[in-house]
Amino acid sequence: MAKAEIGRTSIKPAVVVCMIVLFVAVMFGAPLVQAIWEMRQHMAGTRDTPLPAAFHAFNLISSPIRTVVRTKAGLFHRILSANSELKREIDRFEDRLEDESALVKLVLPPTQHILSGLLGAGNEKVYCGRDGWLFYRPEIDYLTGPGFLEPRELAYREENESVQSDPRLAILQFNEQLRRRGIHLVVLPVPVKPMVHPEKFASSYERKEILLQNPSYDRFRADLERADVTVFDMSLIMASARNPGRDLYLRTDTHWRPETIERAASELASFVTESGWLPPIPSVGYSREQATISNQGDIAAMLQLPREQTLYPQETVNIMSVLTPDGELWRASSTADILVLGDSFFNIYSMAAMGWGEAAGFIEQFSHALQRPVDCILRNDNGAFSTRKILSDELVRGRDRLDGKRIVIYQFATRELVVGDWKLLDLESPEKPPDRFFRLAPEQAITVTGIVESVSLVPAPHSVPYKDHILTVHLSGIEHEDGTTEDGDTVIHMWSMRDNVWTDAARYRPGQRITVLLRPWSDVSLELDRFNRSELDDERLWLAEPCWGEPATP
Repeated sequence: MAKAEIGRTSIKPAVVVCMIVLFVAVMFGAPLVQAIWEMRQHMAGTRDTPLPAAFHAFNLISSPIRTVVRTKAGLFHRILSANSELKREIDRFEDRLEDESALVKLVLPPTQHILSGLLGAGNEKVYCGRDGWLFYRPEIDYLTGPGFLEPRELAYREENESVQSDPRLAILQFNEQLRRRGIHLVVLPVPVKPMVHPEKFASSYERKEILLQNPSYDRFRADLERADVTVFDMSLIMASARNPGRDLYLRTDTHWRPETIERAASELASFVTESGWLPPIPSVGYSREQATISNQGDIAAMLQLPREQTLYPQETVNIMSVLTPDGELWRASSTADILVLGDSFFNIYSMAAMGWGEAAGFIEQFSHALQRPVDCILRNDNGAFSTRKILSDELVRGRDRLDGKRIVIYQFATRELVVGDWKLLDLESPEKPPDRFFRLAPEQAITVTGIVESVSLVPAPHSVPYKDHILTVHLSGIEHEDGTTEDGDTVIHMWSMRDNVWTDAARYRPGQRITVLLRPWSDVSLELDRFNRSELDDERLWLAEPCWGEPATP
């Protein structure tokens, strides 16, 4: 009888009605809110169509169909290519829906603020540590995952991620390429934050003088040194610099503090000086000037908290900008006999767009400590291959960045050993660019209309530590403003994300007709080459001389 009574009271009509209303509200409320949001954006002129974003799902099949039709291969290979293209389109579509979601924009920031403030919860990319510290998930994975040289891990990444997963192969190839030209290679893996400050993530490491490492790192280093590759192990410097109460890294950012950079640069300068690889030259006369900089950390930005949040305030640092004898900010010298390849760990405090000042990064401090000019190629992210690829691309285009060099310093964050694509690149007899691509003259600017053949992947806003991104577009069927046509295609770099907001170019799709203002990439490369950038899947397109593009009105 008791069970029957409970059963009768648990299904009162009022309860049933409330449950139905709640279900209907959840099912239809979110799409309704989204539709109203998108319609208001269209009426305000910030959205080009009144149709809901979900309608773009019907366009997903067009790109795979184009792949099947245009791919010159057997039917089975064309089907595989179309399937890969469809997967990429689905991923892009999902990212677009999330980026344009009204509920995400309205609900996520306050919800994340509650989760982070009360529960210490991050998101899929961010871990909340102790005492207001934040950590980037791939860096935690580097330490907690299996050894990156384990045969099973290497095979899994190559099969499932289509990457060259063994860093030793790429570095040994690079070392041999440089050795044949009489150039010494110095490999410089930079420790990631949880390696140096594990006590800020887990209390069990409090008062323990320990520097964490991936299980395969010692083997990686030993294999390189056995092959006569010089490894400048920055982790040893970090271990000696650790003291209670001294922070070596920024609390809410992936990168190191300026004082840590200054010490590391000084140690490397001493090593290079003592190596005897460089002839003595007179001191250049570089000086330094202090400045105070405040900025929000890149990991804090990835949490997408409300703008007025106080959980993770801006951090303030004192930087030392390096000046030339004329009082100008330090600049790289193409005639220097040292070339440094690096990622965002060398860009921070050097690249103004990162928000931490300029001319005060690792390269500048290294050059100041040596009192010697230094050349550099820097690119945020993809340290496993991007700077080596720039070297290869420059050689193809007739610009030998290795000419006159005696030392190449190759820096990358240690997390790249686990997540990076260690492409094997030819620096000696590279393939020539395809003939079908046209080139612009220096300082030339033209407006053209064409068909998007392919477009590189773009990260979702707040999904990576970098707030700006450049994509690559392959454009065909090019027509000038006067109606004349161009015989060749072109490869274009364009802004796809600025300050964690997608541009119109981020939504380009194969088959779309676009109008762009083109300029030679060489005119802007010194300013823009350091930004995070994605490339097209077809490696043959990497060889074409790219243009810089900006959307233009037809």
